[in-house]
Amino acid sequence: MGTALRFLSPQPPAPGVLYDSGPSDPPTDAWDTVLVQGVLPDPSVRLLVARLGGEPRWIGFQTERLEDGRFWGTAKFPRGTGGLRLRALAEGSRIGREISLYGVEVYSSDGAAAAESAMAAPPVVRGPMDPAAPAPLIHTRAEWNAPPPTDPYTPDPSPWRLTLHHTDGRYTDSLALSLAETRFIGKFHQNGRGWIDIGYHYLIDPLGNIIEGRPLETLGAHTGENNQGNVGIALLGSYHEPKNHIATPAQFAAVLALSRYLVKRFGIDPLSIKGHRDYKATTVCPGDQAYPLLEGVRRAVKDPPAVAAPIDSGPA
Repeated sequence: MGTALRFLSPQPPAPGVLYDSGPSDPPTDAWDTVLVQGVLPDPSVRLLVARLGGEPRWIGFQTERLEDGRFWGTAKFPRGTGGLRLRALAEGSRIGREISLYGVEVYSSDGAAAAESAMAAPPVVRGPMDPAAPAPLIHTRAEWNAPPPTDPYTPDPSPWRLTLHHTDGRYTDSLALSLAETRFIGKFHQNGRGWIDIGYHYLIDPLGNIIEGRPLETLGAHTGENNQGNVGIALLGSYHEPKNHIATPAQFAAVLALSRYLVKRFGIDPLSIKGHRDYKATTVCPGDQAYPLLEGVRRAVKDPPAVAAPIDSGPA
């Protein structure tokens, strides 16, 4: 994964400019690729980026945009350091045009494959394992029409830890929207990040729906050098500033039900239920609104078996 950027002072838009991010904070590492994702309802709006330092040279993004406006894009620069600046251009009137950026990050393309690396796991002490442990209701890959992996999965049959993330994207309010958002994330991870499949093993929406991501017992791509033996669970939404989405009671119940199932099935130590930020100091993931859930999950995971997680009763 790359370095997420924060923009210090958005600028008033000039004529023809729909949005001007102002300068970003400077990332600490060298980079050559900018990756953005968000919502762009009007396909005529163009998003440009320039690296800071000297006279700005504005270049466009190579983008993939879905019919509902959800999009991701990449832009390439010579490898170097420094922050960047974004602009969205709208020819003619700006009325009725908008762009929402959920995430902007930079990374070095020669290190992108490390996201799916398999590091040797340290020895762990397991509790009793129950392969027949009952699972909560999980919506399958077929329900979001998951594309096949671009390369074979790496087996990872004995997970011993769980990691909570947020997707830093849409906060959905129906199962249908959650399945569509999961499909977008899958395409974004495959085509934008260059991974073989969606990085997470499970995704959980604000209604408490649990959605299957990358197959369980295969190596995920969600926690860098700590993917080995690690089940990735992501909350749909952005649980940090500026969005500050709220983790719902239904989401907590679903995280708890899923964690109890995995702990029982694989004998996982509840203390091994962590957040992404516990492994990477430079990320806020899963966000300040969601991270406090983890202590409650760790405490409650030893309680009596959970009932099935809440589900959306409406049509998909």
